[in-house]
Amino acid sequence: MLNSIFSDNMMLQCEQPIIVWGIDRPNQAIEVVLYPKGISLIEDNCSLCSHFVNPALAGNRAKTDAGADGKWFITLPPLPAGQICEMKVVGSREITVKNILLGDVWLCSGQSNMGFELKDVNSAETEIASADFPEIRFFKVTPNASIEKEVEVGGTWEICTPETVKDLSAVGYFFARDIHIHQKKAIGLIRSSWGGTRIEAWMRRESLLAFDFMHKEIEIYESSLPDFSRSIAPDQSFGEGNSNSPYILFDSMIKPLLNFALKGILWYQGENNVDNYHEYKELFVMLIKDWRKCWNRDTLPFYFVQLANFVSGTDTPELSPWGEIRKAQEGALALENTAMAVAIDIGDPLDIHPANKQDVGRRLALIARAKTYGEDIEFSGPILDGVERGTNEIVVLFTHAAGLHVCDNQKLSGFKIRRDREWVDISGHIDNERVILTGDSLDTIVELSYGYGACPRCNLYNKSHLPARPFSVLC
Repeated sequence: MLNSIFSDNMMLQCEQPIIVWGIDRPNQAIEVVLYPKGISLIEDNCSLCSHFVNPALAGNRAKTDAGADGKWFITLPPLPAGQICEMKVVGSREITVKNILLGDVWLCSGQSNMGFELKDVNSAETEIASADFPEIRFFKVTPNASIEKEVEVGGTWEICTPETVKDLSAVGYFFARDIHIHQKKAIGLIRSSWGGTRIEAWMRRESLLAFDFMHKEIEIYESSLPDFSRSIAPDQSFGEGNSNSPYILFDSMIKPLLNFALKGILWYQGENNVDNYHEYKELFVMLIKDWRKCWNRDTLPFYFVQLANFVSGTDTPELSPWGEIRKAQEGALALENTAMAVAIDIGDPLDIHPANKQDVGRRLALIARAKTYGEDIEFSGPILDGVERGTNEIVVLFTHAAGLHVCDNQKLSGFKIRRDREWVDISGHIDNERVILTGDSLDTIVELSYGYGACPRCNLYNKSHLPARPFSVLC
């Protein structure tokens, strides 16, 4: 009767309208009341099914009738952060949802590095033992690659304790912990992720059809579905259970959440799109725009992680697919209210799933603390601001460069130049908030880069110990 995302210990987004929904008998009368814990609902001589009568709850109750298909939706007014509530829903039967907390809810989505669990991080035992935060709540969407048209997410809400937290998204947990500590605000996480998935699986069918290069793949996928007319032979590599079928994870793991109000979205994905890096920027920008459209919020905060360093084996002297997809990810920053956490320095060269998720979560939290919560803090490492080129010297200018330094007291590394096809290293030194690179005939180079490649050695930071953002720029 009530959608499964509404369960005991849940978190609702504060200060936004609250949509409650479910399925009951066709045309069934439905009533919902959301009330602070401890408040009496009814007068002594009044049956609950005769409706709630406490006048103090007038603004937090609503009625509707289910449609002919049994579906119903009710919208309740916004409530402030910090309230602990209960919710009663009366239809063909009565349901009470207990210990509801009002706070900020963030969706955590992407592939395996977003799904990477706390039990597998560096110092996992210590982190788990200290994870006692009753005002952090989390909901793990059960992975589901269903072709059914109407899907309800599976999962339950949990309170963050050492007993429950080991299976929580580590990136989500460290993000939530930092926001909670610094903002003194309750934080909820909805994890909807699946390892090894491509961005196309997380996008809406209509948005994918905007790209000519997606039409054939969609046609192949839909040839495997029972409800589509077939112009080609069915392809069993797509379809039910295949999490990389186009739009399948949007339909089964994102679409069912669209009525649930959010504070923002965290995204960590891209490893499985390295092979089509040349298409990724367009796809990623479209995903962000489309998800915002689906949630009816044009500037919904969308913060993402740039892929970490990893020895992929795909680099050539001329080209790095991993370097290119990082550039494609950066392209989404042209959209308003987006930001990118750089991870070029905290990966594991031999493991695509690095265990240092503490710094990933912290860097995402710095972004949110500055851009969403308004703290006056540094949230970015040095960002390229310009290049001044001479015959034997190149001056590289940065923003976010206060306290520019090399982290390991060794020579500055990570800069490369390209004159023809191949990249070669170039040496340099720090001069206040800029870098000066030196060499012969630098006026003949065609491109300059920093941190370009699958697993570059980078050591340039600002005083907040945030790494310089990788770049490549034509000269």
